[in-house]
Amino acid sequence: MSGIRSFFAQKTVWIGLAAMIAVIAVLGWAILGSTVNPVPKHLPIALVAADRGAEIPGVGKVNVGEMIKQKLTATQAQAASGEAPPFAWTVLDSESEALKGLDRQTYYAAVILPDNLSANYVSLMSPSPGTAGIRVLINQGKSGVAASMATQALGKMVEGINAQLREQALAQIQQARGSTVSIAQARALAAPLAASFETINPITANSANGNAPVVLTQLAWLAALTASALMYLTGGKLKETGRLAVVTAQLIAGAIYAVVAAGSELLISDSLFGLRIPDWTNTFWFLALAVFCFYLLQSAVLSWIGLKGMPILVLLFFFGLPILGLPPEFLPDATRDWLYSWIPFRFSVEGLRDLFYFRQGLNVGAPSSILSWIGVAGAALMIASVTKRRDVARGTARIGGSAG
Repeated sequence: MSGIRSFFAQKTVWIGLAAMIAVIAVLGWAILGSTVNPVPKHLPIALVAADRGAEIPGVGKVNVGEMIKQKLTATQAQAASGEAPPFAWTVLDSESEALKGLDRQTYYAAVILPDNLSANYVSLMSPSPGTAGIRVLINQGKSGVAASMATQALGKMVEGINAQLREQALAQIQQARGSTVSIAQARALAAPLAASFETINPITANSANGNAPVVLTQLAWLAALTASALMYLTGGKLKETGRLAVVTAQLIAGAIYAVVAAGSELLISDSLFGLRIPDWTNTFWFLALAVFCFYLLQSAVLSWIGLKGMPILVLLFFFGLPILGLPPEFLPDATRDWLYSWIPFRFSVEGLRDLFYFRQGLNVGAPSSILSWIGVAGAALMIASVTKRRDVARGTARIGGSAG
């Protein structure tokens, strides 16, 4: 019993307990804090209101498109509870402008109200009624999560608009012709507004349900982290070699590692796991750039603070891991502003998303440029660390000389 008492009398037992709780709290915050209740806020949606309106005999001119526009954009106002609206509507003049915005990943969806919308609605009052149709374009490649949410939410909005149009049409028919409603009109009134949902820039099969860019980015970061740690330890063994030569060698080794890592990722993902890679060449070079820039950033941290920087890099990975698969509009404000806005992973994900699902080269330039600047800054800090080490060495030498 005395041995057991002695064991639990050690401070490390209770320090370990506190450390365990701290690890659970920190990693729990990283894994769950930003994703436990993702609620969309201000999701960008385009709205093309091209309806020209139409005349209803005995009633006057109506513009169904304008009514729908007012109803949809009204949700953009702040709710009574103070919660942010789910959608941020941008009214555009043409469908071509909306399609351009979808390809540029500006919008998650677009609602197209055609120029003959009111004319088709007015036909409900005639013996040969038609159906007023609108088109909803879902930009699936931008985010599978947002695409599913937008499809459901816009579908419910269309149902509400349908109910309103049905009541208005019935009232106008009764006013014009009494209470007589033909069988054809009854059928058309069941759904006076028909919405066709179309997928734009679709998520292809065998792409990890749209998470291929996220998975490849995670592997790229871990590959770079392994390489940077090993090259740092290798450089530390060369006591007699000049620090500038060591850093130069680390830069060269990092470039080689990046090329090998990118090729290995794609080969293994394709041949072993069946990941579909639409554009091998461009995806390979972009992934190599991402790995190399990650390597330079990580090596810069290790060059300045040593292996003590490893927990920082690991924690950055754990904090970035859960948020990569969510659109920024689904994240809490603090996470979006203080983490997502600068975290290096997001730029790799954005570039790979374009290569996998858009394949037009419209959205690769900006992420490539930002990753390159991250790499340049990392390389500059690595080179600058040579001066810092020399200063420390000179200071040590002076102290030794004074003591002698």
